[in-house]
Amino acid sequence: MTSAEPTIHLQDMRALAAHRPAVRQTMLNAVILATILFASIPLSITQPLRIYGIPVLNVFWIGTTLAVAWTYRRTRTRSRRLFATYVFGGLFLCLISSLYMDRAGFGARPFLQDISCYIGLPVGVAFGQAKGKANFQKVLATCYYTSAIVLGLTMVLMTAGLIQSGGTGVRELDGAMYTPSFIIAMSFPCMWSAYRRRGKLLRALVVAGLGVSLVFAIMSATRSVFISIVVAVSLTAIIELKEDLLNILWISAVGLLLIIPSLGSLGVSAFDNTLLGERINSTDYQSEDRFAELTVMFSDMGTQEWLHGEGFGAQFLSPIAKETDTGLALVPHVGILTLLLKGGLLGFICLMVIPCVFALSRLITRRHLPSDPFSAGIGVYVAQAAVSGGWAFIPLFFLGAFLILAMERDSSVRRRAALLREQYAVSAT
Repeated sequence: MTSAEPTIHLQDMRALAAHRPAVRQTMLNAVILATILFASIPLSITQPLRIYGIPVLNVFWIGTTLAVAWTYRRTRTRSRRLFATYVFGGLFLCLISSLYMDRAGFGARPFLQDISCYIGLPVGVAFGQAKGKANFQKVLATCYYTSAIVLGLTMVLMTAGLIQSGGTGVRELDGAMYTPSFIIAMSFPCMWSAYRRRGKLLRALVVAGLGVSLVFAIMSATRSVFISIVVAVSLTAIIELKEDLLNILWISAVGLLLIIPSLGSLGVSAFDNTLLGERINSTDYQSEDRFAELTVMFSDMGTQEWLHGEGFGAQFLSPIAKETDTGLALVPHVGILTLLLKGGLLGFICLMVIPCVFALSRLITRRHLPSDPFSAGIGVYVAQAAVSGGWAFIPLFFLGAFLILAMERDSSVRRRAALLREQYAVSAT
């Protein structure tokens, strides 16, 4: 009996060691879901919640960062170049900030706000790399449905008058509602592709989630959300056509079902009568505040600022922020250009343009790849951020995860490449 005790103890230790990674992954998933859930709750409820003056939402961001770092350091991966790129990019922007600390409007709070947003990029890369495509899609499914449910409940409560709207005029919205709508649009191509062969009911649920975001776009008259939905559906159709050209038959059929009813009185004319339709039809970017804001931002940037930016905490006079106490804006309304302000052309090209263009080029120029849905999600981010938003922890977190998963070579591709190399070596001998 005594001789068997060490063996049993050793078996227990091995079982415990094998169980630990699963526990870490479960805890990490719970932290991610809790962060997204809290960020989707209306700001009228969450904004007053603070710990020693720090918003509770920032505590969730810190918790997510620590949880991902705890898992990522134990992850075996062949390359961490993209993660290192964003880490060193952040350090570079901090260095630039130290050179512009005497500028007007610079302070510790704007500096920390920028860092709390930017850190979503490397954390998202680490999370995507630690999870891999299959496990990430499982987490993404939970985030997708959670976002759709919370967004739907918020709209119901707001319509019933139980939650106060923060929109101007008849626009019904809350700042937190953009978070779940962003997640839904970015995730839709992945969700649709994941359920390609798993039944019509699951795909119907995915479409229902996108439908909730569409209702929010109409209810809030938000053009950027509507544009992101259109781009998400269009890129998903491209993925379907890349997989099988015969899919054009059912895509065309669905398109006709949508177009034919729109020709009647309940179609285009009804949409035009909505506030969203009126805003889209009356769009004139040259006369909008966001265009004027970019003009002011560009005019304030000198040669050095165009080269390397002004770092984290950089602010500028904005016509959109003219009614605030300082009149300064921390980020432009067109969020994708934030890195141009913070990091100049160097930072914007290296940290935003090159990664996104590389991922999108794979979607457009290559044959069907398992990474196509993630590339499509990046396209949705670019489309919406080019109109409004995008500079926040959660959107950048998902962008980072989608980037690393879109760039990673699939295992089947590596196996085929290795097989071709072996065949070439055999034929050469």
